[in-house]
Amino acid sequence: MVRILVADDDKFIRFFLRKVLEEKNYEVEVVESGSEVLRKIVKQKFDLLFLDIHMGGMGGLETIPLVKEIDPHLPIVVI
Repeated sequence: MVRILVADDDKFIRFFLRKVLEEKNYEVEVVESGSEVLRKIVKQKFDLLFLDIHMGGMGGLETIPLVKEIDPHLPIVVI
């Protein structure tokens, strides 16, 4: 099963991406901030990360280098 993490502070975007991806039989988790991304990827393995650049708190641009330190091979789709 492919595991995807979606990080976006927009509730509609999180809902929409989760719905579309789950319909394609992906396992999806959603979070609202960069700090939540880091907490998730430390504890669990994901195959793909959808990451919003403009989030409150820690945004996507700040999150990317930290994600790469934890999981250098995790593909990131910037939204």
